[in-house]
This record gives sequence, C-alpha cells and structure tokens, in this order.
Amino acid sequence: MKKLMHFTATWCLPCKQMKPIIEEFRFSNKDVEYHNIDVDLPENEELIKDFEIRGVPTFIVLTDNQVTNRHTGLANKDKLESLVN
Repeated sequence: MKKLMHFTATWCLPCKQMKPIIEEFRFSNKDVEYHNIDVDLPENEELIKDFEIRGVPTFIVLTDNQVTNRHTGLANKDKLESLVN
C-alpha cells in the first residue's frame, strides 16, 4: 500500500493553501493512505529527523514502507497524483 506523508504546520500559509487540494486528492485517491504530520508537535520530532524535513509543506510517498518520492512546496492535485503513481 502507498502512503502519503504530509508534513505541515499550522502557521504555514502555503500549508493552509494546500488544504482544499489535499481534500480533493484524498477523495479521488482512496487507495493511498494519508498521514498529516504537524512539525510543531513534540511527538513528531523523530519522524521529522528520520525524513530530514527542512521545510513545509513536504510530501513523502512510501511504497511498502520505502521512500519512493518526495516534494517540498506547494503542489496541485496533478502533482500529488504524479508523486504516488
């Protein structure tokens, strides 16, 4: 199964702009497991370190728990779909 890891922050304007795009992506890609990870929460520090997150929004695609794609910055639905396909 593919997973889309979305690293975000509440204070991040581009992250806020991604919200409707993410909703549309999730609606049309139900086979992709989605994880929203707030970089400001202490419990996410290990993930941030492991995936070397340096900016938000960052999207990481895992296939069989291996990183297969990565993108940092704004993305439209087509870009997100190209990351997971």
